[in-house]
Amino acid sequence: MKNKLIIVLLLVIGMSVHAHVPQLNQVKTCRVIHAQVQFSNKINTSNEIESWLLQKALSAVNEQSLKFISYKTTPKTQHFLFQHTYKGLPVYGSDVKVNITKEGNLLQAFSNLVQISTPFISTWVNANCWFVYGDQLVPALVQKVLDENGIWQEKVTDETGKLLSLKVLDLMNKQDTLVQTKVFAPDPLTTAQKSYGADNGLWTNKNGIDYSELNAQRLAVTVPLKFENDTFYAEHKHAIVKELETPTIAPFKTTQNTFDFTRAQPAFRELMTLFHIANLQAYLHSIQIDSFANFQILVDAHAYQGRDQSRFSLTGADLPALYFGTGGVPDAEDADVVVHEYTHGISHSITPNTTSGLERMALEEANCDFMACQYSRAFSEYNWRQVFNWDGHNEYWEGRNAATNKKYPTDVSSNYYATSELWSSMMNDISLDLGREVSTKLLFYSMYNYANSMGLQEAADLLVQTDSLLYNKAHFGPLKQRLIERGFAVSLAVPQLQELKGAVVLVNTQGFANGTSNLSILQNEHAPIKLSVYSINGAFIKETEWLTQPELNPAEFAAGIYLIRVQSKSSAYTEKVMKLN
Repeated sequence: MKNKLIIVLLLVIGMSVHAHVPQLNQVKTCRVIHAQVQFSNKINTSNEIESWLLQKALSAVNEQSLKFISYKTTPKTQHFLFQHTYKGLPVYGSDVKVNITKEGNLLQAFSNLVQISTPFISTWVNANCWFVYGDQLVPALVQKVLDENGIWQEKVTDETGKLLSLKVLDLMNKQDTLVQTKVFAPDPLTTAQKSYGADNGLWTNKNGIDYSELNAQRLAVTVPLKFENDTFYAEHKHAIVKELETPTIAPFKTTQNTFDFTRAQPAFRELMTLFHIANLQAYLHSIQIDSFANFQILVDAHAYQGRDQSRFSLTGADLPALYFGTGGVPDAEDADVVVHEYTHGISHSITPNTTSGLERMALEEANCDFMACQYSRAFSEYNWRQVFNWDGHNEYWEGRNAATNKKYPTDVSSNYYATSELWSSMMNDISLDLGREVSTKLLFYSMYNYANSMGLQEAADLLVQTDSLLYNKAHFGPLKQRLIERGFAVSLAVPQLQELKGAVVLVNTQGFANGTSNLSILQNEHAPIKLSVYSINGAFIKETEWLTQPELNPAEFAAGIYLIRVQSKSSAYTEKVMKLN
């Protein structure tokens, strides 16, 4: 179409103050700005988007700008992340994520932009950012530091050294040759169909020793390993075992073509991580979503100073790495832990620098738990919705449950791990309706749109939107049912009468939404007008002739939200309408 397309954008703009500051009880407040944004050409470059954002999203204070920092793409969409800057320095926690289709149509913009109304002056030469402290903007120093436990943190201090923010950066929880080995797949309790402690305590960790019943649960598998100069190394194209932190155990390498290790041997846990990472990547490749996490992640299968904890982290050189503790049940012995932590790495590759906010962190953990559940289910239906079957649900820690009845927003709390069970349980429900492949694709492609401080409701909206883009709304019915069961809003009530600019009105929007009667358009001048209908993503659907009272038949439209462009001889207006079923 040569005609200009007017898109209604809901741009969330507000004060973003991180909740990691121990001295402050902070509440994030947002306001919704309704703006009609008109593009003469479809947007598809960072410069075009940045120019538009500078006009629409920032106040008039001089020396403000946006710095383009990230671009991701899928077969259907493009995703741009911009950092807010003032006087040449970044404003900490102030950013905006813009998502558009491949054709350049705007999907949504998530904004955490801080509104600056008064210029600030700083002479502190060591400052490398601005930080929102209360209602003030202060110069600050942000540093990436290691704590006493070897955990990477982002520390923000002011000129006096006062701590303003402390954010944990770690997220917890070549030619290869195929070799034969044995691993737990996914864990010994699942294959034995036993609960921890069953048979009078037989099925327990027993301080990590070998015993026949447990070793009998090892399954024969093949795993790719690097082979060079007659030596096999603990490495393949997706992962490489490294010694990163204590306990100090050198990665195995051998010139022997035998890899039958028992669970008490360190090499067993190293091969566990290598196999399950390669196996998950093989599945993603099989369903044609292998365009992310195309890097060799570092793996320390004996880490965390021997404690019972695991994490995904960026190392000092910003290299992605997985750390598996050996306390309690060694974490690398449970495929749920391996897949959970590796999914953090995949998430980072899809949507980097977007994990701030309690509900956003709940999403992060839930998505990783969901992937672990789906991976386990591919091996066995036994307790597949229980997360960390072998590593948790025992005397060491309680594990997590992805089969809860938690609902939104009732069960959202300050404990994002507890909140995560709401989303992971719902995603498992969706997988029962749509299958592993479709539910995995909907999740991963919706993740490209994720932004800092976004909530669970927005993530629910993105699932529906992604289904529209990938599958032309083929799964809208089951998605709607599962989302509503969990307390999410799938659609909003449509008013019976909507006025457009005082000159044009839409009549019978409710009847159109319900599919019982036509939508009529009236305008004061009684002159011919023309209707153009677009999907909510900006794709052209149909257009009427020039008529004095055009109508739209609901039978011609699938369920969804549509943009109606009403054009007269002298002007044009755009409004949204909804078809519910």
